[in-house]
Amino acid sequence: MSEAEPTDYIWVRRIGRNWVLNAQALTGAVVYGGLFIALVGFALPAQWHVSLVGLVIALTYPLAAALERWLFFHCINCPHCGFNATFGKTTNERLNYAVAWGRLKGYLSCPKCGSAGP
Repeated sequence: MSEAEPTDYIWVRRIGRNWVLNAQALTGAVVYGGLFIALVGFALPAQWHVSLVGLVIALTYPLAAALERWLFFHCINCPHCGFNATFGKTTNERLNYAVAWGRLKGYLSCPKCGSAGP
């Protein structure tokens, strides 16, 4: 029995930009990875600097969150017409984050030119 093709984010996967959606886990990885390193550092004898490095990594959360948002709002473009799918089609202004995610989930082709991918 073969697996059916997932029906979410079809257009985004067709244009090869699913890595942008996967990059949205960056913030969680940075925070939890840094906290894990900090906790391991507290368990190591005389290795206080490991804990400090872990806390510094965890505190880079604002930078990771900013990078996530920037990637999301600037890297999902139609390869044919250049339309940025996270912006409004008629207003050309950035959509609300949740609204943009919802729309991207259902797109089968570019909402502006109708291209289904490369």
